[in-house]
Amino acid sequence: MKILNFDGCVTLKPEREVLKYYARLLKELQFQNPAAKTRFSEKAAAVIEEARAHFARLICAEPSRIIFTSSGTEANNLAIKGFIAANRAKPNAALTTYYEHSSVLAPLKSAAAAGWSFTQTAVDPERPEKASDAIARAAGKVSLASFILASGETGILYPVGKMAEIARGLGITVHSDACAAAGRIRVDANALKTDMMSFSAHKFGGPAGVGALFVRQGIRIFPLIEGGVEERGMRGGFYNAPAIGAAGLAAKIAMERMDEREVKLKGLKKFLFEAINSAIGGVRWVSGPSSPLSFHSSLILSNVNAESLISELSAAGVVISPYSWCVSAAKTPDSLIHAGIGAGEAAGYIRICLSHENTEKEISKLVSCIAKSAAIKNKFKE
Repeated sequence: MKILNFDGCVTLKPEREVLKYYARLLKELQFQNPAAKTRFSEKAAAVIEEARAHFARLICAEPSRIIFTSSGTEANNLAIKGFIAANRAKPNAALTTYYEHSSVLAPLKSAAAAGWSFTQTAVDPERPEKASDAIARAAGKVSLASFILASGETGILYPVGKMAEIARGLGITVHSDACAAAGRIRVDANALKTDMMSFSAHKFGGPAGVGALFVRQGIRIFPLIEGGVEERGMRGGFYNAPAIGAAGLAAKIAMERMDEREVKLKGLKKFLFEAINSAIGGVRWVSGPSSPLSFHSSLILSNVNAESLISELSAAGVVISPYSWCVSAAKTPDSLIHAGIGAGEAAGYIRICLSHENTEKEISKLVSCIAKSAAIKNKFKE
């Protein structure tokens, strides 16, 4: 059975060139130590530094400011826990939003248990002044802020640049989780005024197991993983040079083909929007064709249980997802509630995340499967 994958918010399939390069590096570099000072380690070290340069270009940063990690989750933890550990003399409070990934909220909750505190604010991309007021009220009370750039759950792009400018003007260090955005849309850490930024290779077609944290010059953080000289002492552990090298190539390809992919994805999203509206009644769009993330669509199907629908589609070889696999199905996440989605609506909430490899034919099959399932459920309720 051919699998039709519309779960691209979670991870993207690597390009053929990336897989071939990864396989080649596994043969050539697997047993070389990039941190060693021998001629045998030079190639592995060069591959890592080339990848670092490609990662840096994704967010318009200097390569020297990129720290490789094992994931976006680790990068978020390093930013938050590392900052808190290194800046104990500063106000022991943080500010964040209701839309953050669990790998931002969990370390903040851990810090709160150890004496720190944090508050969350709502953000309306159309009216950012509410968030600006919350940031202004944090002056002198907060030393760290973490603002997600794009939500993989709702497809909303947040005004991080405006928020970060206010926060940094008040002496607050700003971190942004850009995992859902970097490599898919243009991201500029300098234009966004961020001090730290997390991103993840498998989100833009690299192998899983490689992430990165940008840390601006002058920002102090302590490492999470100590005991090695790797990453200037900021992240100890033997390098996975083949994976990092392949991730670097994926970053390069993502930059080179971003505009081309954007054009295709906008067309596919428009086709999806029109097909669903034509085939299914009672649809409320959260992330429709005009939303800024061309690969992300999310909608609420009335009288349809999303979990049952996803299970049925999976049996037919079609993969979509609920609001997030990282969130317990038992609780509607705050990110949805504060995006104006009630607990009842959340039960019918699905997201369809496209990739540049999807086709209109595949989308037609997806819509047909959803329409069939929705019709059966509605008929049963009648």
